[in-house]
Amino acid sequence: MMRKLENLAAPLAILLVSILLAIDIASWSAGETLDRYARGQPVRVGYALESPFTGLDAGRVVTGTEPELLRLALESAGIDHIEWVHADFASLLNELRTGRIDIICAGMLDTKERRQLAAFSLPTLRVSGGLAIRPGLEVGARSLHGIAADPALRLGVVAGSVEHDSALRAGVPEHRIMIFPDVTSAGSALNRGEIDTLALSYLTLERLQRAGTIQEAELVAVPRDPEGGLETYTAFAVRLGDDELLATLNRSLEAIVGTGQHRELLKRFGVPDHNVPEERPSR
Repeated sequence: MMRKLENLAAPLAILLVSILLAIDIASWSAGETLDRYARGQPVRVGYALESPFTGLDAGRVVTGTEPELLRLALESAGIDHIEWVHADFASLLNELRTGRIDIICAGMLDTKERRQLAAFSLPTLRVSGGLAIRPGLEVGARSLHGIAADPALRLGVVAGSVEHDSALRAGVPEHRIMIFPDVTSAGSALNRGEIDTLALSYLTLERLQRAGTIQEAELVAVPRDPEGGLETYTAFAVRLGDDELLATLNRSLEAIVGTGQHRELLKRFGVPDHNVPEERPSR
């Protein structure tokens, strides 16, 4: 009997540890963010690299228009314990939904489809869609409809982006759309001639061109949705139901966005005043 008990001891110990770990993970993910922050846990912020929205400085510290604005917003609410979590752009909404992060800070566009998965803050920037086009291409490459009509043209997009959906709605077939995990790899593919056009925010395309990643490409502003307007809005995103955190962010953003302090912040990253959202877009 003693040997049987000894043989059972190790598996039972492993099972107990697994249960305790599961309880700990559940308690970490459950509940509203500010409740957990009050118990000493950090606010976990997910980001993907896309200049000028997000990036890393020389010391590998997360920076950009969105992280710096978020820091101001959280600090004004008395929150200074932040944990930054890097992820591919396409995985951020799932990371938020499953409780691995509390806020998405990535220059993510506030869209009707995404509001089914997350709650979005007041706007942080007003941005235009853009196309980068290899030199020498015909006029048709300067719009999504034109790209759809030319079977020789290949379009690049970032995984999980609004541009991918807009291209499909414009009639670009899936087999002519190349999907990349991040903006750097997409820009490099355009530079090497692996794609003919690249759809991203106009601000991001400008940064890629200044950095030499897309070199001689022509840039044009285009609507992301062929049926919609030219401009869309970025925002922070929190989990559905995390109402206290969303309200806290919005109170801070209402007091900061559009002020001289905010405009100076944007100027540091080369973002002009016309990208400041003057009013909340209608829902």
